[in-house]
Amino acid sequence: MESMGREQFETHGAGNDQLGLLEPELRDALLFRKGICIGSGTFPALEGILFDTPLTPLTQTVYGRKPLSVSRIRAYRDAGYRTIFLTSGPEGWRSIAETFPIQGFDAVYGAAALSTRYPQAESGTWGVGDEWMFRYALELLDEADRKGEKLFLVLLSTTNHPPHRVPDGAEVPPVDPARLPVYVRQKSPEDTRAMQQTYRYAANALGRFVRNLRTRWWRQRATTTRVLRTTPTAIGFARWVSPSSSGFPKASFPPKRADRSRQTARSDTATFSRP
Repeated sequence: MESMGREQFETHGAGNDQLGLLEPELRDALLFRKGICIGSGTFPALEGILFDTPLTPLTQTVYGRKPLSVSRIRAYRDAGYRTIFLTSGPEGWRSIAETFPIQGFDAVYGAAALSTRYPQAESGTWGVGDEWMFRYALELLDEADRKGEKLFLVLLSTTNHPPHRVPDGAEVPPVDPARLPVYVRQKSPEDTRAMQQTYRYAANALGRFVRNLRTRWWRQRATTTRVLRTTPTAIGFARWVSPSSSGFPKASFPPKRADRSRQTARSDTATFSRP
């Protein structure tokens, strides 16, 4: 999920709903509150996850036009999975439609494909709303299920990114800018509120997606992992001045309820509880 900083995550609570439908899904997830991101921006983090590299932008160089031995995606394709990269942002961003198939993805779908499939989707600065991406992901899973195919999906949301604007006229519950640390707030309470609203929209869309997965597939065979990261575009490089911003929330959703007896009591690893 784009720009899911720890500060906003930790301020979720009554009168400041930041997680929406994601909150109940976190209760039996494995939650790490102090994850470490490989990079401070969207693309460095993405390349680090997919290609296990601190060097970035790797796929935008001449080397990105050649298959990389470090690509984690190719292993899934070699094992018989159909591999798809799906984002609510544009396919032309960072040339991913050109380079990602070279690195192991069978297909790359983004805002253009989603707008064609869902003409009612509102287009914004960074593409369409995350809801449409998650909706298509569920349809792809349904299709793979009918065909008896194995499917590996990587999803990148984009709604929670400046300029902050909730798409499609979606309603969000009240948020409270005063809950955030001063160094995270924007220039005006209105801008801060807009940032909190897109955060909540994106987290809620993710929570609905995870809930649908659990309801429809997980009892049989499906698993998923969610990686949440923070980026300085959302918090003004606050990671340099804030102890809390040295980590970001990361959660893994296993098919079955986590065995609490096997979980550590360390503060950085725990199941989710509301503040």
